[in-house]
Amino acid sequence: MDAAAEIEVKIQNTVRTTLQCLDDIWLKIGIGTDSRIDRLTAVDQHVSVLLDNMLIEEKANLARLQDTIKELRMELKKLCVDLDRQFSQPESDLSLLQLKEVLSKRVTELSVEKKDRMGKLQELHDDELVLCKKLKVPAKIVVIGSVPTLKQLEDFQQQVRNLESELSSRVKIFEKIKHDCLKLLKELDLEPESEFERDVICNEADAFVLSDVHMKDLKKYYDKLSMLKLQAKQTTDSLREEISTLWDQLCIAEMHREEFLRTNSGCNPQTCNALKDELRRCRQLRMESLSRLTEEAKEELKKFWELCYISRDQMEAFRPYYDDDVSEENLHLIDIEVCRLRGLYERKKNMFDKLKHRQQLWLRFLELEQSSVDPNRFNNRGGQLLKEANERSKLKKELPKVEKEITEEIKEWELATGSSFLIENMCIEDYIKKQWKDYKSDKENEKMIRQAQKVRQTEKETLYGSKNTVTPLKMKR
Repeated sequence: MDAAAEIEVKIQNTVRTTLQCLDDIWLKIGIGTDSRIDRLTAVDQHVSVLLDNMLIEEKANLARLQDTIKELRMELKKLCVDLDRQFSQPESDLSLLQLKEVLSKRVTELSVEKKDRMGKLQELHDDELVLCKKLKVPAKIVVIGSVPTLKQLEDFQQQVRNLESELSSRVKIFEKIKHDCLKLLKELDLEPESEFERDVICNEADAFVLSDVHMKDLKKYYDKLSMLKLQAKQTTDSLREEISTLWDQLCIAEMHREEFLRTNSGCNPQTCNALKDELRRCRQLRMESLSRLTEEAKEELKKFWELCYISRDQMEAFRPYYDDDVSEENLHLIDIEVCRLRGLYERKKNMFDKLKHRQQLWLRFLELEQSSVDPNRFNNRGGQLLKEANERSKLKKELPKVEKEITEEIKEWELATGSSFLIENMCIEDYIKKQWKDYKSDKENEKMIRQAQKVRQTEKETLYGSKNTVTPLKMKR
């Protein structure tokens, strides 16, 4: 027998025992049969009312439980819709209390997840607002009643990360440009002029709006200072170069030069003014020694004419060199030409060095050729003739290689500059060909002269007889 059946039997026994006790009491009291029936009827009514009330209460509990389950089911369906989840029906064999517990647990879980998502959305929204304010860009995350999906939260999270990355990048750019601008301002001895420039210099990155417009203006400000420095540097470099030229011309002591340059380094306005003052002073000194400086400038020009292989026609075309009038204008024109040729020589020093090397090889080759026909060459001892023959042979092989390198480099220079490089009014190929042609012509002339001399000697011996030649062997005997 199960527990429910036992309880039912116990209730029956209790009712039976109670009724028996009541009946015994009523008998002892002497209550008649009719009265006992009335009293039993009252007991029956009382028990019936009690049981009816209990039944009503339990039915009410059942209705409330069913209503709660219905509400939980509706709430669960709504949460599934909000969270983009699939609603799954609980198992069909569950009791109402078990069903309520399952639904309540699921509703609690989804409610927590909904709260977490809405909290995360609000957090991302707040972070985005802060970042967008610093970057001055419109916010894209909108907090409304609907619950974001996991994909939306992931997209919002990525959007915030992108904003954080952009802000970090702009902060680094701001700090670098600010550092560079501070350095430039110090070098140029300047102060920020506009309100924006003062904001850049005086504020830290977290107090500066790093908007697209401000970042462009920041770059413009840096470019402006860089251009000012470039212009100032070009000005001071030009002044220093002119001063250095004047120092050389005036033979200014090295100690004075070093002290002046050490004291007036950089390119700020103070340095620029000091350089201008020194330039005026040197120009005044140059005016006082114009004749000597003109002669020195002409010597310098002559040196660069030789180094740069300037042709005779080009030299004669430069009239200030041949002008005996000593004037500031004439000296200035010569100085300009010296500077031009010095720049040309320094830019193409390698080319001119090769030309010089080739000229040295050529002169040495001619010297050896001349030595090879010298009548006194047999008086040399110590193998000198063999050494010269080997050197001459080596030069014949080396010269064409050097000439090819020079020709190619000069052609590249002519192509790059669009101008012609002339030596004695000839291009390099014609100049080299002429030298070889002249060399061969001279060799042929020398050969013809030797042959003519030999013919005359033969004719003389035929007429007058030959002299006995005293050989070294005969002299020894």
